[in-house]
Amino acid sequence: MFGINKKNVFDFVEDTITINKDNPLKEGVDFEIVSIDVITDDLDVYTAGDYFNVDLNQLVRNHSKKELLSILENLKPNNTIDIASSLFCYGEGELVIMYKMIDDVDIELAQKIGLGVARMLKGKHKGELFIFNPSRISDDEEENTYCGLLMVKIYVQLKYKDEYDDPRLERFIENNPDFLHILSPTYAEEIKKQLEEVFMSKKGSNNVVPFKRR
Repeated sequence: MFGINKKNVFDFVEDTITINKDNPLKEGVDFEIVSIDVITDDLDVYTAGDYFNVDLNQLVRNHSKKELLSILENLKPNNTIDIASSLFCYGEGELVIMYKMIDDVDIELAQKIGLGVARMLKGKHKGELFIFNPSRISDDEEENTYCGLLMVKIYVQLKYKDEYDDPRLERFIENNPDFLHILSPTYAEEIKKQLEEVFMSKKGSNNVVPFKRR
């Protein structure tokens, strides 16, 4: 049996959309953010799926953002929490790259890593979901873009752990222990543990997966 070992994250990316001064897409007009956070009175931030124990992927597929927020508001146990979509911390014309994956986005996983999830409202990708880095960690566009790519690599490593192998990502996480905490303080330890389990499992195998026909 033939085997492959995918090391290129773009094997799992179907398309990208670049937002910049030449393509200044606007939130609420061209796309909407459907990754929803819950902020407690202690300022802890949870994914809506985790906090309410609901399947956000299914809710997003079947409802508009307005309907989605209304459903979640009705699940609130009290008024001590706030429900809001992930922030889009970019000004008009600032560089953001959004990634359309090869299959359905796992919104819960993406959010726990710190990624935002956007649904396109116009164009050839209308109704489709993209993941992206929602936060400007630096004034340097190249650094923000690289951070976003690292987040996508983490997403791919966890979702496609039997197909994707990126030793450089493992070394980066080992050498930058605070990186996950910067991206997602609430879930950093959970994501770190999942990554460690994936990396350890690969060290105990031959790192080859069966070839899959498309």
